[in-house]
Formats: sequence, C-alpha cells, structure tokens
Amino acid sequence: PEAARYRPLAIARDVMEEGGLMGAAFTAAKDRALDGFIAGEIGFTDMARVVANTLSTLTSRDGLKNVQMTLDTGQEIDRLASIRAGEAITALR
Repeated sequence: PEAARYRPLAIARDVMEEGGLMGAAFTAAKDRALDGFIAGEIGFTDMARVVANTLSTLTSRDGLKNVQMTLDTGQEIDRLASIRAGEAITALR
C-alpha cells in the first residue's frame, strides 16, 4: 500500500523501525484517538493525525528515544501518550 495514501500504515512501520518504547506510545495514542472518535470529538481520518502528532511530541519533548525499557517506563510512556493524544484531540476541535 502507498504510505501517503494509507498514513496509519506508514506510522506503524515507522514505529516498528524505531522500536523501543515507541510501540507502547503508539498503542496508547491509538487507543485515545479511537476513544475520541467514538465520543464524536474527532473524525475518522483525524485518528492518524492524533497518533502522528502524539508520537512526534513524545519523541521531541518527552525524550521517548533511548529510554530504558522497564515496567515503570512503559507505564509512564503509556500515561504520557494518553495525555499528549488528548491534547492533540483538543487542538483539532
């Protein structure tokens, strides 16, 4: 599939290439975006934008890269990704 046309697939591929805690952040952001869609806060196509924005914010602002993988850091990334995704949803309104 074309990455430009199917943005969610491109995001998932980037997450797999990056590795580490990106998968945890991706899952948390995706879950929050889906909740926002179900609640009518964002449109269907906005979900990929929320996830991409969340991952970008986490890697630049919260230092997601090169974090040691532990249960505590995994839970913290999950928490931060949920917060950042919520902020991305609010920004789209």
